[in-house]
Amino acid sequence: MSNNGTLAVLLSSPSGGGKSTIIRHILKTFPEFWHSVSCTTRAPRYNEVNGREYHFVTVSEFERMVQADELAEFAEVHGDWYGTPLLPLRKAQGEGKKIIFDLDVDGAAKMKQRWQSILTIYIMPPSREELERRLRKRQSESEDVIQKRLKRYDREQQEANKYDYRIINDSLECAIEEVLMYIRVWSKVTDFTQEV
Repeated sequence: MSNNGTLAVLLSSPSGGGKSTIIRHILKTFPEFWHSVSCTTRAPRYNEVNGREYHFVTVSEFERMVQADELAEFAEVHGDWYGTPLLPLRKAQGEGKKIIFDLDVDGAAKMKQRWQSILTIYIMPPSREELERRLRKRQSESEDVIQKRLKRYDREQQEANKYDYRIINDSLECAIEEVLMYIRVWSKVTDFTQEV
């Protein structure tokens, strides 16, 4: 699969780090971007819509997609599976869209292997304490899930050093501007003709 000169941006952050809000702003500001919506076997949160935040699928459907080679990458996180569907990705490329991915550190590592010219940005909360405050403020997850996310945060911080850029999201407005600045710079200096 060739990227056909497609600009691709990949954002990661711990849950509660702010990447979803940043992505929504980018999509609103730049209609030429297309958001790659992952599929997952986890249950939707109360405010999530199927096809918007994720494509929510059963475990058996996810296994079928893996067997049929319909995913660009997939990984298990907190006991649930997440993956990037290939078909809509290829369609967006064919339409000349710029692509933005929202992946965890495991999915990002796999996508980077397939798409070496991709821009990777890791969004960090100001501190572990602030991350915990944000997770609790959402009131959408159990105490057990919050503790799992905090434990994973410690490992993800080590993986953050493998990204092209790291941004501390202590001001959402500043974080958005930083992401946009890196995208503009990357689009001017990168060769997008590599194979995916």
